[in-house]
Amino acid sequence: MNDTTESLRFMRLPEVCHKVALSRTVVYALIKEGRFPQPIKMGYASRWIESEVHGWIAERIEYSRATKGT
Repeated sequence: MNDTTESLRFMRLPEVCHKVALSRTVVYALIKEGRFPQPIKMGYASRWIESEVHGWIAERIEYSRATKGT
């Protein structure tokens, strides 16, 4: 699998919650606040792009590391 295909993989909500260690309620609250990647609507289902979720995680890590020095 190449990088393009891997970055376009869709994730379901349970996987997203597990990956970011947050409940579905918190995930949807962050989305509403504009602080978490928006899902892609697929009929009745919502899916998240894996690379966007990983990017969000990386941003949280970077922010945490930057604020520890202050």
